[in-house]
Amino acid sequence: MATSIRDLIEALETEAPYDAGTERQSIDAAGALSELGRALRNLAAAGLELDVNGRRETITRDLADSCTVVAARMNLDRDGRLTRLAGGLADVTAVLREETGRDQRWAITIEVASAARVLTTYAAEGSRRRTADLAWTHLTARALIVQALKDSPTVQGRAVLDRAVPRSALPASWPASRTALEALTVISDRLRRSSVELNRRPTLLEIFAVTRAAESTTRYATIAAAALTGQPLPDARPAAAIWYEVRDRLRPFTSSAPLHLEDRDLGVWAQRAHSELRREFGLADQVRLIADDGGLKAGAVRDLQAMVNEVPAIATHLSIAVQQLADRGELHAIADRLPFREQRLDQFLQRRAVVADRFDVVTVMDRLGDAGKLAAELATTLTHAAGPHVGQPQPDLQAANAALAAKIRPDPHAALVQQIRDGMSGDAGPVVSLGRDAGVYEATSHPFETDTALAAAPDFDIG
Repeated sequence: MATSIRDLIEALETEAPYDAGTERQSIDAAGALSELGRALRNLAAAGLELDVNGRRETITRDLADSCTVVAARMNLDRDGRLTRLAGGLADVTAVLREETGRDQRWAITIEVASAARVLTTYAAEGSRRRTADLAWTHLTARALIVQALKDSPTVQGRAVLDRAVPRSALPASWPASRTALEALTVISDRLRRSSVELNRRPTLLEIFAVTRAAESTTRYATIAAAALTGQPLPDARPAAAIWYEVRDRLRPFTSSAPLHLEDRDLGVWAQRAHSELRREFGLADQVRLIADDGGLKAGAVRDLQAMVNEVPAIATHLSIAVQQLADRGELHAIADRLPFREQRLDQFLQRRAVVADRFDVVTVMDRLGDAGKLAAELATTLTHAAGPHVGQPQPDLQAANAALAAKIRPDPHAALVQQIRDGMSGDAGPVVSLGRDAGVYEATSHPFETDTALAAAPDFDIG
């Protein structure tokens, strides 16, 4: 399965006490501290704050140096389990270093310091005494953690701890939901790297394919959330429907988009995510959440939960990709299929092809922004619905999505419908029934009961 910083930290801290008090465990922990020192040096070198040699970077370098001193004065076990875990952690931080900001790197640094504090405790037990070097490393790690209490990273910054680094190959024995999760993780990772110019930019047709994978993920998540809470299947599924609108606004450019087989990479992963979700859960309107043994598919639901947690980031990276395509003049369309501009009057009347720019894709980027917020709201809903059954495996990423979902403005139409469903009291008249068996409104004294009243009602924009 894809690995995250949190996964490696938790594995390191959980396995640190094994064989506590033995020489073997002590040298393995010392080797792990050496690797953590490497990770800390890389993080400090990439920058942790705006100030040069500020408090964050100074204390991080002190901790890295103390880890190096411990490694230099103790025998190391390069093949030990703890050392290999810490080495994997250092490698992952190196991979993510160029893709992260200062606050995100600071969040990673705090977790690495926490792991170093735990390791020094058990490394000192091998000789039944606390060495001065290990004591200094332990105190430095504690000082960094105390500093973090006064200078904590943001919620969005901590989300990097749950960022998945995909595997290089997918085992054939994996269940369908795990394969779908890995496919979406690959998509998210490659889009993220392309947004900071560490990978090739996706083509327009790849972007088109990724929107289908995102729509499929949000559709299954919407229905699963309703099923887990015992609610009826929702008629409106905005988190999924908005991806169709994104594609609709991209269609003017796709007719002129070149298709090269070597550039279909993300499209293949998008297709795999969709097909594996269908194989695991069945058709979207008949989602199967119950396993053959009669129990809940807890693992599959957890994988779906992780997938929808990735969708807000995918929407953000797609918006950047579309903007990059426009800025580089790689989008072409017939003029009369784009927003009208006076300087294109001749091309508009003659239906000639033009090169699109950023102005022409503003509505696409706006819709992708809305898609990200709706996906964040859905991720929060699914987290609450699945919580009692499968837990919360990505707490910081879920917290970031909850913060993003809180920015969604209330939909006046949704509020009106909910008010009608709940019924009105006082002068408003009797309750209006909108049950499944009611073909029409059953009440006759609601203020909006007539066509005249409906015509006079506010014309809310829900586009």
